Amino acid sequence: MNPEEKRKESRDESDTYTPEQLRLMAEIKQAVNYLQQSGLDGAVVRKALLSFDDLCGLLVTADYRVMLCSPSPQEVKMGTLPKTVYLFYLRHPEGVAFSDLSDYADELALLYGCLSNRKNEEKARSSIAALTNPATNSVSEKCACIKRAFSKLLPADHLGFYCVTGRQGGVRRIELPRDKVTWECAF
Repeated sequence: MNPEEKRKESRDESDTYTPEQLRLMAEIKQAVNYLQQSGLDGAVVRKALLSFDDLCGLLVTADYRVMLCSPSPQEVKMGTLPKTVYLFYLRHPEGVAFSDLSDYADELALLYGCLSNRKNEEKARSSIAALTNPATNSVSEKCACIKRAFSKLLPADHLGFYCVTGRQGGVRRIELPRDKVTWECAF
């Protein structure tokens, strides 16, 4: 864009926005440039700029289906163990490190029991033991299944709010604001 076009665009903006709005927009642009220059991934910056109003609500039905609420309700289909992990993390907005999941084995087993049709308690215990064992990759595999399920229904820049995210070795959580989540079921 040549200097004349920039001046014209600036005049057009000043006709549309208040001086305070223009100042704030310049600050935001400066902050975004700083974040990108400091090495922050562009996807993270875009995530930060998303309005929470753009996120659709999530409903957990009485029969434990996970539904995206808007624009029209759609079920997020996933297997029993991935759904167990998902509902567990929805219940823990503070987050839990994968390495600490063994401390929550009873809660995970309870969730799994609510979701599963398995009558064989030994197999259920075995599934939860694998899930909570830091030496296995089971929980990471379940989180990959969760991400695949949501990626079929949501744009890529929204996935970080709905999936289990966090740094390796650190606390993992679902970033979706909990006022966007409605529970019809009881645990």
